[in-house]
Amino acid sequence: PALLMIGLIAVSIYAGCTPKDSVNPTGTPVPKARIISFDGICTEILFALGAGADVVARDDSAYYPPEAMALPSIGTSTNTNMEAVLQLKPTLVVTVDHPMRQSQVKQLRDLNMNACITPYATNPNQAMERIRMIAEAVGRVEEGRQLTDKMGTDLQEVSAKVATRREAGEKAPRVLFLLVNLGSATML
Repeated sequence: PALLMIGLIAVSIYAGCTPKDSVNPTGTPVPKARIISFDGICTEILFALGAGADVVARDDSAYYPPEAMALPSIGTSTNTNMEAVLQLKPTLVVTVDHPMRQSQVKQLRDLNMNACITPYATNPNQAMERIRMIAEAVGRVEEGRQLTDKMGTDLQEVSAKVATRREAGEKAPRVLFLLVNLGSATML
């Protein structure tokens, strides 16, 4: 049984699923998760899942929730301070597979860091997949399901409101659209 427990803990850590309040077979607590988020949206997801207390650092794009601003920054998507990342001894790094973050992703792989690399979301389904991946990586699958269910419900409500407005002949809301071309990536 002891070897099985050690194996399960090793597999869960390798898979990015850190048990929340676990002990190893000798009764010693498993070290608390130390998560670094390399993306503002990932930071927001971590806090929404209830894993905010496990986040030890963030990148400069993380400004929500307000508690995230109190965390140390590890730099930007194009200029990450990997020395600071290593000094924080993360058990998990969460980031996005985005053209602007390719050097980050390569560094994480080169350093053999335990990383949850989520897809760059360009639609609601991909955004919900990102939430599911992060929830699994931090051992909060049920919280992730609840969050994606709420997101789906919210999207249905907005769609229904838009349809009602259209049926009533109301004008569509005016929207400001910003397109920023950064050479290697385009941001909306």
